[in-house]
Amino acid sequence: MKKIISLIIFSAGFWAAASGSVLAYDIYVNKNSSSAAEDGTEAKPFKTISGALSKISTENLKGKTIYVKDGEYKEHNLKIKKDTNIVGESKKGTIIDADDNDYGLIFSTKTTSKVKNITIKNADVVIKVEKRNKVELENVVIKDAKKSGIKIDKSSRKSRYQFSLIDSEVKDNGEQGLLIRKNRRIKISNCKIKDNSGSGIQMEEDIYARIDNCDIENNRENGIDAAVTNANFKFSKNNIDDNSENGITLVFFTSKDKPKIEITDNDIKNNDKYGIRYFKKPSFFGRDFDLFVELNVKLKGNDISGNGSGKYSYK
Repeated sequence: MKKIISLIIFSAGFWAAASGSVLAYDIYVNKNSSSAAEDGTEAKPFKTISGALSKISTENLKGKTIYVKDGEYKEHNLKIKKDTNIVGESKKGTIIDADDNDYGLIFSTKTTSKVKNITIKNADVVIKVEKRNKVELENVVIKDAKKSGIKIDKSSRKSRYQFSLIDSEVKDNGEQGLLIRKNRRIKISNCKIKDNSGSGIQMEEDIYARIDNCDIENNRENGIDAAVTNANFKFSKNNIDDNSENGITLVFFTSKDKPKIEITDNDIKNNDKYGIRYFKKPSFFGRDFDLFVELNVKLKGNDISGNGSGKYSYK
């Protein structure tokens, strides 16, 4: 009988841990705490996120997870390093307001970090991702930047430096939703990227990108604007609709490029100009452009309709 009871208890604990209902945090933050003392414990939490990050820096801690209770935290230029993770109590209730300063969060070089369940808003750039790090944002809202919502610096396409954006919203930013500099590895899945004053997603050369199951809508330039030099793109099962320019713009610089581009099972509808624009820079010469596009861009299962100037442009 004791063995059966022990097995039941073990099984219950295992499945609770697996489902995420039992979680251990290392440092706690609660701006509404009534405790006068602050040491980062659940009983005596820090009242600011910067206080928790200061503890990590001062004590040279690594791989710690900060839990932030609901509340609006007027903080900015929060530098995330030493493999620190931040988990909010709820996406709508845990808010970092950068109060029109430079950045909300900055992910430092060489960190592997995750941020989850938080709204971050009101900075020049809400999220800055420096080079050579691995960052995952899950169930976050990034909004109200004066410039880009998320700016990702040039780095490397190696998997250990991947940037991931999962189950999140990037909206109402003054320029691009995401600005991705050269030479990065990107995964964007199940996100809403909308109502940005520039393109929803802008990517420079030498990008490895997987973008799937996203709503990329109502951006005031392109839904996706991407340079194809050394590109490896897969865009699948997205709704890319109602953008003020093109659904997707692919920019070709030279006929020596050998991009790998797959665009499959997307709805690309009701954009003001073209569904997909293949844009040839003056530096591209020496080959038939339409044929080059056909050889290097694989289209399958897309619904491209209702766009103001037509399905495709090769100019």
